[in-house]
Amino acid sequence: MAGAGLVAQGLKEALVETLTGILCPVQGVRAAAEEQVKVLEVTEEFGVHLAELTVDPQGVLAIRQGSDVHSAVRRPESYPRVSSTLLY
Repeated sequence: MAGAGLVAQGLKEALVETLTGILCPVQGVRAAAEEQVKVLEVTEEFGVHLAELTVDPQGVLAIRQGSDVHSAVRRPESYPRVSSTLLY
């Protein structure tokens, strides 16, 4: 089970790096980051990580805002674990 935690943490770190890339003024970096988001979106913990980044008071404001905006454009039912956690 500890291995799953390490994988989840790695995915969260990848998401932070990807959101940072989306904010980059260099078009090539931004385009690569947008493609990486498409890969990360299909992971089970994607919505949970977005929610965690959004509410993390110690997080970088731009990342918090980016994760909030990104999660706002997704349907809540796409992330059943987050939906059930936040709604119930």
